[in-house]
Amino acid sequence: MKKLLFLLVLILAVSCAKDDGEQEEDQGYTSFIVVNKTPQFFLNSIAACYDESGLCVFVGELGDLAEGGQSPEIKTSDGIEKIYIFSDFAYPVTIRFDIEFILKRNVKNILTLEGDFRGTHVDRYNPFEYPESRKDIYPVFN
Repeated sequence: MKKLLFLLVLILAVSCAKDDGEQEEDQGYTSFIVVNKTPQFFLNSIAACYDESGLCVFVGELGDLAEGGQSPEIKTSDGIEKIYIFSDFAYPVTIRFDIEFILKRNVKNILTLEGDFRGTHVDRYNPFEYPESRKDIYPVFN
């Protein structure tokens, strides 16, 4: 009887330790897509990160993100750990969403825009607020 009870406890312990979550398959590189689960339309969206000196660095073009839409897959270098999303709110106002996305390495990350979140107005001519490589697509206002 003790052996049977031990066997039942062992089976229960093993089944409780089993991970039922999705397994992320190592794809050999880090990438991400952005999915918009809000009712909002985000125009001219891009992804960026900040380097060690605080400069904002362009990572990839996300395009226009309609409700239920998603961006193309963006491959990143291994040094990028955090991604920030920028979008034109009402031209010429650009915002950075107040969401910091942490990337997992060597998998396709799905970054989801959902719920209520805020954005911060950025100066697209300040390289510490907006990627400098992108400022040439906007006209200079005098």
